[in-house]
Amino acid sequence: MKNNTFYLLCCVLTALILTGSGRAQETYGKAAIRDGLREIEVGKALSQLPEMGTKPEDFVPPHWTIMQRVEGDMNADGIKDWAFILVLDEKDTAYIKSLEKLDKDPSWIDSAFIIAVVDSRGDRKMHLGEINYQLLGDSGATVRNGDGRDEFKLEMKKNVLDVITSSGGSLRNDAVFHFRQDPPTGGFLTLIGFDTENYCVTITNDCGKSRVSDNYLTNTRVTTDYTMRGDNIVGTDKKSTIGPIKVSFANARLNGSNEKGGTLPY
Repeated sequence: MKNNTFYLLCCVLTALILTGSGRAQETYGKAAIRDGLREIEVGKALSQLPEMGTKPEDFVPPHWTIMQRVEGDMNADGIKDWAFILVLDEKDTAYIKSLEKLDKDPSWIDSAFIIAVVDSRGDRKMHLGEINYQLLGDSGATVRNGDGRDEFKLEMKKNVLDVITSSGGSLRNDAVFHFRQDPPTGGFLTLIGFDTENYCVTITNDCGKSRVSDNYLTNTRVTTDYTMRGDNIVGTDKKSTIGPIKVSFANARLNGSNEKGGTLPY
């Protein structure tokens, strides 16, 4: 009797393990399919991007559109450079519908994006410089979100390009990537700083706020913890030294976790 009971328990445990494994495989499989579809679509778009143009619209591949663009002089040559976010064009309904048929979950369409940087060269013509289509990493954030809470945008101040993201529900994660050409007057676009904040929409003693700000030019990190003091939120800074980090624009992405549970840019 004991042997039969032991045998039955082993069968039940084996079935549970196999069921759990099957569910995990299904989850990973679906995620891989969605990510694969997104990368295929991005790859098709990149293969059609021209090397040169006279305006941002010249660098838009078929079925895509510019979601946002910024201008500035990134290489200090007195000529405006551009950076813009390309997304699949929702107005191209026939094409979008054809993509929706590729998988039961078409959410990958809202995660497809390309950040393109177009700059001037010695010939005073506009050239496709650098691109990034992985910056959101595995955060689960989308470029376009129907509820309007998620954010994905660019800012350019002087010769620095910022990429700003915000995602989450009642618990939010905001991140800002700071890029500059290295050296400042030409060269590859490189990450020079990264800021991340984790916070509750309604801040309390049980659910607060923290911020980590990295400067890769000085190899310093400032960690700020916020606490409630009466009706006020008060932050306390802690400065530390970090090792040298060099991340190119193309390789920057939200990935991993820092000591405060936030994200890292590589």
